[in-house]
Amino acid sequence: ICYSTESENENSFKNASYELFEKWRNLAREVERNRQTMTDAQEIDGVKNLCDRLDEEQQQIKPYLADRTKTVKQVLENHEYFFNQIAAIKDEFDQVSERRKDEFIRFQADIEGQLRQLIDRPDIGEQFNPNDVEGSYSRVREKAVGKIQEFIIKSAIRSITQLKSELMKPLEVFTVSDQIKNQAKEMSDALYALEERINEMNVGLKPDDVNDLLPAWVESLKSIREEGNEVFTKWEGIHDQLRCDKSELGPKEVVLLDMIEANADKDFTELIIDLRQSKNEMFRSTSEIIESLEELYQRNWLNIKISRTIG
Repeated sequence: ICYSTESENENSFKNASYELFEKWRNLAREVERNRQTMTDAQEIDGVKNLCDRLDEEQQQIKPYLADRTKTVKQVLENHEYFFNQIAAIKDEFDQVSERRKDEFIRFQADIEGQLRQLIDRPDIGEQFNPNDVEGSYSRVREKAVGKIQEFIIKSAIRSITQLKSELMKPLEVFTVSDQIKNQAKEMSDALYALEERINEMNVGLKPDDVNDLLPAWVESLKSIREEGNEVFTKWEGIHDQLRCDKSELGPKEVVLLDMIEANADKDFTELIIDLRQSKNEMFRSTSEIIESLEELYQRNWLNIKISRTIG
């Protein structure tokens, strides 16, 4: 019975020792994991100091475990002290990381808030990477510039190009009053000036300047947009005046227009043949028909589509 009791005690001691050894091994693994995580994030303010403290704790553990003046039981049982020290450092690191993540989220939200003044969907959606803090911020700045260029600059240039093309009608194609032509010329000049400002701004859009210059960019682009809208409103004001009143057309043009309206999408050659066969004395030749068609076109009463003959 005595031997049995001694054997049970010995087994209990071994089991307890194994559990304590296992705790130290787990602590060692935890220290290595923490070191790797903190080393990767050392660019975050304050993390370098936490790494140094972690190293100090690890250096204290080594001689402590090697201290021959302490019994194995004493060495193993003091695991709790070092575990709490390491845990405290990890908690501080988590707080620092969370604080930097919150700062990043606020930074990105501020950028999106400024972009929202210009576009409907300003979301950047960059995720914070604690192991690449500067890279996270850089990607936000790059995406901000990308949104400005894609949804504002390119869109504005397309609109300006389209409106400049429309203004060619009163400037170069249609017969309009001098007042309309002068207004169209002023609008065209304003669009060229806006286009030059946009191109100059586009050249100066650099991700590294987002922190300092984004508010100024936003205000400039808002101003450009407002001026562009004013030009477009003026264009809408004269657009309906590009076509003269039907009463201002000559008798030949009125007859030709009525015939065209009665036969929509009529082939040009068939139109001429029908007019020549009608023996209408107004049109004594094909050239007279073409002259009247030109007059109707320049008075904005016709759309002309051209295609090559087959064969």
